[in-house]
Amino acid sequence: MALKYSASGNRVGIGTATVSAGLDVQNAIDAASGASIGWRFKQTLKAKAANDVFTALYIDPTFNDNSQTGVTHNGLVVASGNVGIGTTSPQYPLDVVGATHQTGAAAFENSTATSAGQTFSFWKTRNYAAVQDGDELGYISFYGHDGTGIYRSAYMGSFVDAAPA
Repeated sequence: MALKYSASGNRVGIGTATVSAGLDVQNAIDAASGASIGWRFKQTLKAKAANDVFTALYIDPTFNDNSQTGVTHNGLVVASGNVGIGTTSPQYPLDVVGATHQTGAAAFENSTATSAGQTFSFWKTRNYAAVQDGDELGYISFYGHDGTGIYRSAYMGSFVDAAPA
């Protein structure tokens, strides 16, 4: 695989003669035993002091519109495939295993040309066994700040009211 440095624009290319980004890596990979990895970053981050903070991948682009209009800013684009956080085998476009936290509004949109509406689901299993009478299925909570702290002011909860048939 060839390595090319382009002094105009301080660009580095690997596997390409035409360098079109700060770091431009282009390669074709044949799957070995049914699996292939395009890029692999394997790191060992070792603490040196209490309360050290580890960041394996940090993306911090600076966008300068240069007084141009209609400019779009994309910090990260995954053009195809599934993205997993907390899983090595994502099954959905975004598959998160573990607790999440979001600050700001969340929008759920179904813009397909069908009569289907949007779905927001809570799933509960007992390690993929049947739920039991009294199990919590999920909550939707509403919080507000009273000037001293953030407190839950209302919630809706769903519970199993009988063992499923």
